Amino acid sequence: MDFTSVSDKISTFTRNAKMEAERLFLPSASSLGLPVSSAEDVIMAESEFARLCAQSQAPEEAEKYKKELDEARFRLAWALSHSRREEHLRHAENILMDETLEWDDVLTHRDRYYLKAVLYYNRNDYLSCRDNAFTCLSVDPTCVQAQNLRQACEEYLARDGIIGITGVVAGVAVLGAMFASRR
Repeated sequence: MDFTSVSDKISTFTRNAKMEAERLFLPSASSLGLPVSSAEDVIMAESEFARLCAQSQAPEEAEKYKKELDEARFRLAWALSHSRREEHLRHAENILMDETLEWDDVLTHRDRYYLKAVLYYNRNDYLSCRDNAFTCLSVDPTCVQAQNLRQACEEYLARDGIIGITGVVAGVAVLGAMFASRR
């Protein structure tokens, strides 16, 4: 048994343990009460936004459609953030991170941070999700959804740390047993 095969076995064991722990313990998006956007929801939001963009091209019409356009952009960001598809999540991130957009009153700071938290949760980036949920809670401490996301992420990160440590300990034990058997 060479070092590469031992390393592969440790890596496989760690990956399997992590996946099993996630399956057993990590709250799913549905258990957190997060709705899931279908592809049709995203297409409808995109087409509505595109329609309003086309209507607001004329300078005299731009102000008339500003509020509607902002609302459509918010619905699009919401649909994209609640999707499970990576391309939708990237598009949502682009919309939510664009500081040049003026959202007026449609998208409050709380909503923006919450949608970012949902986006990162769906992307399995639990550290960024927790940070955005915490920021959302600093703006509005009563946001129950952000509290649930933050708590789920903290639980996951704690378990991930324990699983990582367990994997390292298992790897050291295997290497120790391997060296002991050679003597």
